[in-house]
Amino acid sequence: MQMLAKAVFSMLDFMLDICRRFWDNLTWGRFAKNLASCDWSSAMVRKIVLFAYFLSVFPVLAIAHEDEEFHNDRQPPYAGPGYRAAEGGSPPIVFASNGVALQSWIPLVDFNPATTSADDCWGYTSPSGREYALIGLSLGTGIVEVTDPANAQIVTVISGPTSIWRDIKTYQTYAYAVSEGGSGIQVLDLSQIDQGTVTLVNTVLTGPGTSASHNVAINEESGFLYRVGGGSSPIRGIRAYDLADPANPVFVGEWSNRYCHDAQVVNWTSGPFAGRELAICYANDTSGGGNAGIDIIDVSTKNNMFLIGSVNLTQPPIFSHAARFSHQGWLSPDRQTIYFGDEVDEGSFPFPNTTTRVIDVTDISNPTQVATFSNGNTARDHNIYTKDNLIFQANYRSGLRIFDATIPGAPVEIAYFDTYPNSDSANYNGLWNVYPYFPSGTIIGSDIEKGLFVWTLAPVAQPVTPLVAADYPHAAKKNRYISFQPDPSTLGTPHGYQVTHLGTGQSRYISTPRTTPVSIAGNGLTYLVQDSGPPLFDFGALPVLHVGGCMIAPGESYEVRATFDGLTFSAPMAVSTADVPTDGRWWADVTGVFSTAGDGSTNPVTPASAWTPPNGIVNGFDITAIVRGFENINAPHISWVDLDPSLPNRVASGNDVLQAVNAFSLATGSEFYPFDVPSPPGPQGQAPCPAPPLEAQLSP
Repeated sequence: MQMLAKAVFSMLDFMLDICRRFWDNLTWGRFAKNLASCDWSSAMVRKIVLFAYFLSVFPVLAIAHEDEEFHNDRQPPYAGPGYRAAEGGSPPIVFASNGVALQSWIPLVDFNPATTSADDCWGYTSPSGREYALIGLSLGTGIVEVTDPANAQIVTVISGPTSIWRDIKTYQTYAYAVSEGGSGIQVLDLSQIDQGTVTLVNTVLTGPGTSASHNVAINEESGFLYRVGGGSSPIRGIRAYDLADPANPVFVGEWSNRYCHDAQVVNWTSGPFAGRELAICYANDTSGGGNAGIDIIDVSTKNNMFLIGSVNLTQPPIFSHAARFSHQGWLSPDRQTIYFGDEVDEGSFPFPNTTTRVIDVTDISNPTQVATFSNGNTARDHNIYTKDNLIFQANYRSGLRIFDATIPGAPVEIAYFDTYPNSDSANYNGLWNVYPYFPSGTIIGSDIEKGLFVWTLAPVAQPVTPLVAADYPHAAKKNRYISFQPDPSTLGTPHGYQVTHLGTGQSRYISTPRTTPVSIAGNGLTYLVQDSGPPLFDFGALPVLHVGGCMIAPGESYEVRATFDGLTFSAPMAVSTADVPTDGRWWADVTGVFSTAGDGSTNPVTPASAWTPPNGIVNGFDITAIVRGFENINAPHISWVDLDPSLPNRVASGNDVLQAVNAFSLATGSEFYPFDVPSPPGPQGQAPCPAPPLEAQLSP
């Protein structure tokens, strides 16, 4: 039996190498067309057909990215001219951007007319300080000098196996390229790069499994290289190589309990694992997915690598959704947080927007998802890197996105450059990778169809006028909503507002940030919606905004930012909710009166009608509003009357009504109804409420 198994895996390894060459260059339709013209007596063709049958019967053997949509999305490369700012003129394509300046753009055809796609990229700084981009191409690895970012120049192209997946990393004066096309590890000597010479000095084929890899990671502190993924089962995790002789990597061990799609390997410096070498593996059961998560592997002893912790992201916290594929992520510089991207979930109902997960790794053996964030875009995310307080994302059709992560759980987008300006849909086109680590601050990006982009940061658009704190009698006495006041000078501008719960980083938009001006009737903001509800109150000349919902919990802290377009935000304003009220009657004060005039009076001056703001007492109007909320009939937003602190479920129940009636019945404040000692709906670090339904996810 062992001999039979060995023979089967040997045959499959051989066939994998064959099939990858076909897969990388042909869609299934073209593959079938080519087979039709093949010599069917050829043993090679018969083996390829047999391998296709094995894939259909044993999907665990499939290579990376089984998602058929990835292959269906392939497009011809851009065939026009590029751009160099040093030469003057304008780019041949108008790219939407903010805070990022295009310096050079080198299309694929400039590397080799036969190049059909680009993939990953990395950077190298020579001992002299000159800077170089290394970009994966369908036919090999391109090297470009970007020392003068406005005049980027191709140095050379090193041929490699044909593949649409190639990854490159550097160590000392060498670069290491791997691909799904096989050929092990290509070792490139960069020592003479300043003289225009890069040499392929070795091709390393040692180590178990096939000669293919999906990715490569290098720990420059320890001097070890790790081939990641790409191998067929059972060799599918990470394969380690000693770089003591950088030109001759030596295989020293492997971990293959799960398929590893990408990895970051570091020497840990704190806690019980201080001094240990840890691999953060973005792992799935197979190359096609399954139990997507993050596995933390202790790789200190190369012949005895072992799991020390993991998080299964298919079983997320209540405020998030289940991950579909563990793709890639990166540690924050302080190594307290991982920012994680699942490139498959975007476009999947009911979660249409680009979503990044925030993973707390203060205890590296127990990684925990604590938040998500989004810029409201619909494109798929792909690769993520961090530098200082910034997050750089290459997000396919929405291009380069840069976030300020000063608040680790609630990063805010501050700059972008869209390399695929015609669409932000959830397809596998556009920007593949970004590299932000050049000492000069130059940033490079690799685009699948358009080639290499070279950027520098530029001044960002000025934020809208900051908010000012509200001066309102009961702004801090509510447990279930917050109150704030916009700057009076901005009242004629159709701002939206983003409210962020500081404990979890969870954010909601209040009204929808608009990309074009929309006139607002009346004197200032006349209505406000929380999530997707109907208009709440007509404020008339009183621009104090009250925000309710299950996201708003007792004794919690929030930040409110104004935004015009969902991309640029005002300075934050801190708002807190009361923990223990001075009078229980405040809690059921959900409205003032129902006005047919919209100005707080009860005289039917106009046919318009609205609920006025809470007025500090619990009266018949509050009971009417609460009961109507319970009936879901033309009431203030339903979550405003979700009073039960033990179950903030965005539903007005009979218990909520009962508590409001009890509050109304109290003649004095001596007998608090059940909010005298409220309990927040979850310990710090947990989300205060479930994610809103699809129609409630208002995006910029």
